[in-house]
Amino acid sequence: MSISKFLDYIYLEKKSSHHTKVAYNSNLLSFEDFVKTNPTGYNAQDSMGEYYFMEKDYDNALVHYKKSIELYPGSTNGYNKVKEIDVLLGK
Repeated sequence: MSISKFLDYIYLEKKSSHHTKVAYNSNLLSFEDFVKTNPTGYNAQDSMGEYYFMEKDYDNALVHYKKSIELYPGSTNGYNKVKEIDVLLGK
């Protein structure tokens, strides 16, 4: 399963009435494992940022988007999400 499909699945699961704290923790651990196994991969950091963004945890999302930009300065998604979060947070 691609990471984007995985993100879609998590998003849909979260929106369902059956989403629980256990499912959230399980999904979070999956993303943390992805980052651990790809420590220099900008895509892993970007995906983790995307996960936190969907959870509205903007502080953690910023950490991971900024790391993705550090690893790959051409990450347009990273730059765009940092700007979007800054607007959401009123910066």
